[in-house]
Amino acid sequence: MTTAEDSQVMQVIESAAAECKSPLYRVGRDFRWHREDDAPFRTPPVRVQSAGRDLGEFPLRLFGHHQGANAAAVIVAVERLRAAGIQITDQAVTAGLFDVVWPARMELLRRRPVVVLDCAHNVASIHALVETLAESFPIAGRRHMILAMSSDKQIPEMLAELAPVIDAFHLTQYRSNPRSFDPDMERPSCGSSGIRS
Repeated sequence: MTTAEDSQVMQVIESAAAECKSPLYRVGRDFRWHREDDAPFRTPPVRVQSAGRDLGEFPLRLFGHHQGANAAAVIVAVERLRAAGIQITDQAVTAGLFDVVWPARMELLRRRPVVVLDCAHNVASIHALVETLAESFPIAGRRHMILAMSSDKQIPEMLAELAPVIDAFHLTQYRSNPRSFDPDMERPSCGSSGIRS
């Protein structure tokens, strides 16, 4: 089961599935999903279709378009388990999706002012963060980000994703991990956004 759409990623997944002789169910080919564009501070349900059949609409409390894709993959995976004879009730699926709470993943801590906590840690998750901020948390004022990173991450690439949408960075570090990036050692370029440490 995959929601990957990048052609290079799909080549790797298809190769691994073929090597394991495992069936592969792809978004856009074997199943489809739809989630209304997020209104500010709202998480719309996910509707899924598979094999020409509408599997229904499922409530989801996670912010972000990418979480809709993740939920759709779960729903289709459940359908495959059911086809294999495993009993899973509709109520269990609905409750399982609705009950997911993911601390520090687009976690809305406060609405006035808007405070969002997210632990995005690679370029792909930073990209999803930027998209979700625009969709779910539009604000008229300046955006400030308190940011700590690990030294083994793609820091310049991650900052390049963030720089167009963040007005000021406040760089810090976590002290309990030897991988912590020290913002005083190096000042990565991030466009015209302000940087403070």
